[in-house]
Amino acid sequence: MVKKINIAYLAAEAVPFVKVGGLADVAGSLPKSILSLNEEPYRDIDYDLRVVLPLHHSGDSHNLKLERISSYDILEGTRKTEITAFKSIMNGVITYFLDWSFLNDHQEVYSTIPEVEQEKYLIFSIAVMNLFKLIRWRVDVLHANDWHTALCMNLLNSQKYQGYYINTSAILSIHNLAYMGGHCRRLLAEYKISYNTDPDMPEWAIDQPLPIGLISADKIAPVSETYASEIQTTEYGCGLNKYLSKNKNKITGIINGLDTGYWNPLTDSLINSNYDINHLDNRKNNKIYLQKILHLKIQENLPLIGMVTRINQQKGIDLALKVLSSIAKKGWQLVILGTGDPSLELDILNFQREFPEKIVFVNSYDEKFAHQIYAGADIFFMPSRYEPCGLSQMIANRYGCIPVVTGVGGLKDTIVDNINGFVANKVKLSSIKKSLKKSIVTFKNIDEWQKIQINAMRKDFSWGKSAMKYTDLYRNTRKNRGEL
Repeated sequence: MVKKINIAYLAAEAVPFVKVGGLADVAGSLPKSILSLNEEPYRDIDYDLRVVLPLHHSGDSHNLKLERISSYDILEGTRKTEITAFKSIMNGVITYFLDWSFLNDHQEVYSTIPEVEQEKYLIFSIAVMNLFKLIRWRVDVLHANDWHTALCMNLLNSQKYQGYYINTSAILSIHNLAYMGGHCRRLLAEYKISYNTDPDMPEWAIDQPLPIGLISADKIAPVSETYASEIQTTEYGCGLNKYLSKNKNKITGIINGLDTGYWNPLTDSLINSNYDINHLDNRKNNKIYLQKILHLKIQENLPLIGMVTRINQQKGIDLALKVLSSIAKKGWQLVILGTGDPSLELDILNFQREFPEKIVFVNSYDEKFAHQIYAGADIFFMPSRYEPCGLSQMIANRYGCIPVVTGVGGLKDTIVDNINGFVANKVKLSSIKKSLKKSIVTFKNIDEWQKIQINAMRKDFSWGKSAMKYTDLYRNTRKNRGEL
């Protein structure tokens, strides 16, 4: 007899509905991959996974066919909020959207005002807990992502929800430990939400959503194996390393995957010229097209370096500029696509003014143009100070664009030096410079470069193995697992 596990998957964003960062790609593709396991002929478990999202009016949700389920009030402390719940099914995944007036008043997915951000996702977390009670869907596993939904881990154990969720286990995925949600003691008090404490959790952290969720979660799932180890260290633990290292039995690192149907240069409608591993000659058309629209000199034997990135310290933008400046006399071109820290954006613009014939900075985010960079650039530069997982290096591999990365987090888990990319052993200028120079030298050796391209494009970055690891986690964490 095939058993069944009900999984509620909670996130702030997910493609194709709304996308700001990499979480959207994961939340849009992992549920699909887990549900596809139900098609395996010798399965012993059916997975009923349903996604819950805020109805961000700045996204594409308004283009969906939404079925209104119900409206319901949530009352916590002195606050009363009316929630409207909708349902949609896309690619076989049931997705619930929750809407309320405060969300409508603040339509951006991530607000720059901390108090707005905190209250929006606090309400969302409470609304989620009430949704499943309302539709009477028993949740076996509640899978939250990052601080925005981490409070659900704590609410599971609260007196108000404990009865309905007594057999529900809690898994919290960490996509970036540095973002904890900020201090929200006042809001928690107003909504009458109490929280657990732990002697190994620092005092400054106990009123922030992510640490609250970490304490209450049954399992913690960082988004790569290396990052799972790194967050237990002083260097990468963001001050929570003592708690995390003492609770390492709760931690299981699982690398993210890609939607390889979407990220496919042979079928990608957003690039100038389609190609695959057997027709790599067609790839040069994308480079020529990219050089043309960027008003760069069209020169096939000059390496074109691409960066599609958030402009911040984590991504090593300052390191990239210093390294590139030190090898400015070498032949290369550079295109950077992204937005972020205004001071770093200004540094890039000044660098572009210094070398206008070599550098183009596109200070925006454009999904179509990102695809064209992956398809047209020769080298993809990611000198990150830390990288929990990273999807860009995997996408670059799919498109035969060779990554130069630092050996941290998911970059270390996915890129092998001189096989499918180039890896700087240390997050230091000298090490990064050495790896970038090595890639430029290798680029000039056509046979060697094509060998690395083929290795890269053959790498399997699909969700297959990782989805199986998540289902193992669901099975092993399930509180009433005696039935299985």
